[in-house]
Amino acid sequence: MSAAVKRKAFSLLTGGRIDLFMRAGESRRENYIEEAVRYSIFNVTLFLIAVWLTGFGISVILLGEMQRGLLDIIAAFICLATIILLRTRLPFMATALIAVIPLELLCVYLFMYGGNRGFAALWIYAFPIASAFILGMKAGILLSLILFFACAAVIMIPGLAYYIYPLPIVFRLLGVYVLIFILTIVYEYLRLIKDRWIKRLTDDLQEERDEIAAMKDNLNVGLFLISREFIIQPQYSRALEDVFSDSGFSGRSFLNLLSSSLQAKEIDTVKDYLEMMFARSHSQKLMEEINPLHEFKYLPAGKPEKTLRCRFALVDRGSGVFILVTVQDITVETELRLQFAEEQNKRQEEMNALFEIIRVDPVLFPDFIEDTEEGFQQINDILKDKALSARDAIVKIYQLAHAIKSDAVILGLDSFAGKVHALETMIKTIREKEVLFSDMLLITIEVQNLMKEKDSFSAIVDRIASFRGGLAERNRLNESILADTLAKASGKMAAELGKEVRFAAADIGLIAESNNRLIKDILTQLVRNAVYHGIEAPEDRIAAGKDAAGLIQLSVKRTGTGISILFEDDGRGIDFTGIAARAQQMGLIQDNMPEDKRVLTNAIFYPGFSTSTNDEGGLYAGRGVGLSLVKSLVLELSGQLRVKSKNGRGTIFRIDIPSAIVS
Repeated sequence: MSAAVKRKAFSLLTGGRIDLFMRAGESRRENYIEEAVRYSIFNVTLFLIAVWLTGFGISVILLGEMQRGLLDIIAAFICLATIILLRTRLPFMATALIAVIPLELLCVYLFMYGGNRGFAALWIYAFPIASAFILGMKAGILLSLILFFACAAVIMIPGLAYYIYPLPIVFRLLGVYVLIFILTIVYEYLRLIKDRWIKRLTDDLQEERDEIAAMKDNLNVGLFLISREFIIQPQYSRALEDVFSDSGFSGRSFLNLLSSSLQAKEIDTVKDYLEMMFARSHSQKLMEEINPLHEFKYLPAGKPEKTLRCRFALVDRGSGVFILVTVQDITVETELRLQFAEEQNKRQEEMNALFEIIRVDPVLFPDFIEDTEEGFQQINDILKDKALSARDAIVKIYQLAHAIKSDAVILGLDSFAGKVHALETMIKTIREKEVLFSDMLLITIEVQNLMKEKDSFSAIVDRIASFRGGLAERNRLNESILADTLAKASGKMAAELGKEVRFAAADIGLIAESNNRLIKDILTQLVRNAVYHGIEAPEDRIAAGKDAAGLIQLSVKRTGTGISILFEDDGRGIDFTGIAARAQQMGLIQDNMPEDKRVLTNAIFYPGFSTSTNDEGGLYAGRGVGLSLVKSLVLELSGQLRVKSKNGRGTIFRIDIPSAIVS
């Protein structure tokens, strides 16, 4: 049967009130259901009674009982008229009374008439039930009592009844009627109590449902259910559309919703996780800990990226088991957390820098600031020099950054040294490929950041000075300061590398008097090179018959043309075999060239040359720039550099600098 036919049939049964019923609001629909049932039963009952009375009246008339037959037909006509009146705007109670009262009169007549052996009187038994159901308990009781007294009057008043009922039959007829009447009252009363109780429960449920709907629609988190097939169910919170920046989630796959934001492997992980949830194979606590969507990036189409968080919980419903998904937009929270972490890291770096600066000798610190400013200024000049090729500029910047890092390491400014070390790493990576404009721009930005941090050192020193009542007047012995600086540098580097070193300096006043930064940078790089490459580990030195602590010596003497600096250590000496292998690997010498120590010695000063294959020395590794920086600085001083090494005995660097430069 088609839907249209069903609708017409239902409209016929309900007296044409199906449209009113279908338009009823959700909160009032239960009342309309009861009304529709009442209309339907009354409508069908009237129709069946009309048909029966018409047939019965015609048959009685044919038997010669004209009066009784006409009454039956009139009653049938009234039933049909009532059916028509049901389809008008006339109130239901008025329409029902039009039909029920004539039927009551018919029952009185049938009781008076008796029919065949008094069986017509049995029709009175149907009246209490029918009237109570159609008119309600109060009106039904009233009309049923009227019928009872009318029937009693027919029996008790002589001449009213056409059929004389025996007294036992009278008691049985009226007794059964009273019993049916009482049962009808009890039934209707219980039905009313039940209806009130159901209505109260319905109202409570409706109120709870309205509260839940209000909470669901006003929550700022998305709530929805997914089935075992990961399909989103029709009921979901209004906030879900705001969270996912989308709409129409009902019937969509939860995994497909995430497909634009997660990789295929991540989608498979989420799928496995949800299947584990349905299987209840692990505890809820463990499932919360391994939640793959605890925090993830969501990419809505054509809108900014969001950070979302999902939580999952199993829900048992009558129609099956579902997963309740709670999804929250934590974009702002995440941004605030990252900002807080960034600020916290910044404050921690400032505190570390403060503690490092506090430990620095206040007499040495101004020289470091001055030398660092000069180094950064040279880097800026190189970046602005258009005559230099990008690759030559990279090499020079690499050397200057290495020198600045070495000075910071000597003073114990490890935090600052680490950042310069990161700049070195960046430059090293850039140097190994074609240098682009964007690379130079990136270096410029990093240099500017380092310069800002260097400038902050001065502010910190000024604050420390204000607490100390002002820095001591710079009345120092340059010779002892230089010696102490190099000694501290060698000792600190040796301790970090697990070695032992003694530093000895003699007659270095000529260097101290010159106060030349380039000479200090040269000596710093030589100290680093000696500790890192030359001096052996204590156990290796003892095995070779040496003292556990290596010795580094620095001496200066005046010559006819200037000064001569001797820097020597008693370490392992230059490893010419290792240098030859590395030089061949870098293409600096041919494989078939004989081992020429002079050629190999020159190779160690080549930019980027290093026998180390990684940064295992951390801040102290030369990274292929230490000795090349020494050579560049010596040339800048118009000096000469000589190297002498003996395997197992050590290495000597001799640097001759003209008098004009020293003075």
